[in-house]
Amino acid sequence: MSGSGPKQLAYSFPFKYSDQKCDSFNLNITDYFINNEAIGYKAPQISTGEKTFNQFIAKNIVYPGDAVRENIQGTVKLVFTITKDGNIENIYVQEGRHILLDKEAVRVVRKLKLLTPPIIKGQNQDLCVSMPVSFRLQ
Repeated sequence: MSGSGPKQLAYSFPFKYSDQKCDSFNLNITDYFINNEAIGYKAPQISTGEKTFNQFIAKNIVYPGDAVRENIQGTVKLVFTITKDGNIENIYVQEGRHILLDKEAVRVVRKLKLLTPPIIKGQNQDLCVSMPVSFRLQ
């Protein structure tokens, strides 16, 4: 019998934990991937077509098999920078849940590619983003 078995994920990249907080211009943005015309904010566009960060996460997340077997769930809070060039940089785990979930959350955000940068009042801006990635077993 042949078959590829479960997909092996690459977790060999370096990542860090940090208590860094975001204070990006004190913008009071609740969703960094939705325009907010009241404050002159134009959200970055995700290259694969998802309209929100949560849609991107839902499409790309793989629940680690060991976490499923051990019934590990919870929310990992990440902090990262979207640069004025539209790149994702400086990804940190701000609040981890378990090493397996932390690594998967970082892996998925590393896959995030943008077509456009964040724009505030007509200017491309670096933006510090704080986002939760939730892992829930059904």
